[in-house]
Amino acid sequence: MNLRTRYFTTTASVLSILLGAAVPALPTRATQTAIPVPERQIDLRAMNFAQPKIPNYSNSELFSDISLFFQDVHPHVEFVSESELVVYSSDVVDERVAARKGQLPSPEPAHSMQAFFVDADDGNLISHQVWQTRRRRFFNTKSDTQAQIMPVRDGFLLHANDTLALYSADLHKKQEIQLDPSSEYAALVAPGGDVFFLERSNPGVIVRSGSVSAVVNAESGLLTAHGEWRSSETFEKLRSRDLYPGAAQSVSSDSFAERWYQCVDLQRADSPQSHLCCGNPCSYGLAMYLDDREIVMLIRSGFQVLSTSGEVLWRREDPNWNNFEFYDDARSLDGSQFAMLLFAYRKIKFDDTQMPKRWFAVLVYDRGQRTKVSSVVLKSENAPAFALSPEGHRLAVLSGTSLLLYRIPET
Repeated sequence: MNLRTRYFTTTASVLSILLGAAVPALPTRATQTAIPVPERQIDLRAMNFAQPKIPNYSNSELFSDISLFFQDVHPHVEFVSESELVVYSSDVVDERVAARKGQLPSPEPAHSMQAFFVDADDGNLISHQVWQTRRRRFFNTKSDTQAQIMPVRDGFLLHANDTLALYSADLHKKQEIQLDPSSEYAALVAPGGDVFFLERSNPGVIVRSGSVSAVVNAESGLLTAHGEWRSSETFEKLRSRDLYPGAAQSVSSDSFAERWYQCVDLQRADSPQSHLCCGNPCSYGLAMYLDDREIVMLIRSGFQVLSTSGEVLWRREDPNWNNFEFYDDARSLDGSQFAMLLFAYRKIKFDDTQMPKRWFAVLVYDRGQRTKVSSVVLKSENAPAFALSPEGHRLAVLSGTSLLLYRIPET
């Protein structure tokens, strides 16, 4: 999902609270120390991969032009098959350069994304691709998946510029649809990878009051979006539903999970909204479908796995949640495994995984066995990206320019 990585700065923390939006983390040079030793460690610099170069914006510039936060400043990793993965990132355009040269800034600067497809078995580069993209129009991928690669069954979706394309794992383009350039789009893939949800909304506009800017709707002030469940093989429309822009946290083949005040609700395409859970701890939760019947909820003290009727099936929690923070989660495409990214503010032990102070851990759980099956503890100056292979047999962790690959034990 990659929605919870964030800046380690006071400015972004304040903006995140004020706007209720997940803000991406600023990449820095990372120091890799991982336990256990990975099956394979790949130095991506040998493939000419580099971290995005982040403009050194001042706090006053960020507050006065909140759209600077829209740029995706961190790299991503995804499996496109059990034996192939992709590491990709977007360039970060410094829009002040033209102003320094006495030129007017372009209303839509040129953007691109670099993608490195890697063989997980031997660590070799399969292909290096560059796609033209456009500027992202909101903070996170719940509202705009521009320059994102999203695995589906037998391939992946690519949202680049004003197109959404379906590729096979060997980079053969199978389907493509043109997107309205005046609209904002976000694609979310349901467990199994046979269905995806495509949301279309009107992008907000930036308004300024003195030294502070905000995002508002350009027309009526009433934000609405239209979502469609589509086949990931044919792009055929299956069902549809109107919603608030960016409300869908996660989707199944016929519903989505959204936050509504102090509740996490489920909205099916053809029935009224229903509460999944309300109040603590769900008021702080982030939902992710594992299949059409089970949802994992990331909360402050850990996580809970719930049925879609709201029953807590199992959980892992620690009451000393001030000592750690859950940053992100991810699932295998088939939903059999899911992983959590944890950061320790001090030395802790969570679910029998020991973590030194200011280290990260990726904890992998088996949904059917309801148990932790693997964990990686690593020291990194910034939150690592991570992904599970489609059937949950492999884990990839991207820290700096090092790609760490692990086999998940059979259960």
